[in-house]
Amino acid sequence: MLRDHLRDKGISIYALARDSGISYSTLNDLVNGKVEISNCKVSLLHKLADTLGITMDEVFSLCSEKDRLISNSYNLEVRLMVRNKSYFTKFIYGGTPIELELCKVNGDTAYYIEDIARWRTEAYIRNRRMQEFM
Repeated sequence: MLRDHLRDKGISIYALARDSGISYSTLNDLVNGKVEISNCKVSLLHKLADTLGITMDEVFSLCSEKDRLISNSYNLEVRLMVRNKSYFTKFIYGGTPIELELCKVNGDTAYYIEDIARWRTEAYIRNRRMQEFM
């Protein structure tokens, strides 16, 4: 995801906006999944690619990547996704596919979403195990 790429490179959204000439609000919406990259102009992709020193294909890929694996205590394959301006986790527990809506996408949750996803997934599993013992 673009947010992860920026964090890994030590670039803030504000700095990227300043250096690329793209408005902060546009970049913030793009980084936080509020705007689909497919709805953006090619000129925006070009400015991002030039500023980040990567290809336009790489920018598109970073912006359109909607899920990633997160670690958890139960060694399950848990995917973190963005859909309809909300974060979700998806995993299989006891042979049943589970999808949990976590929270809306915004600047406050974006930095901690992996922790939120891990906590909510593990809380769900703990609750299910408690129900099984009762």
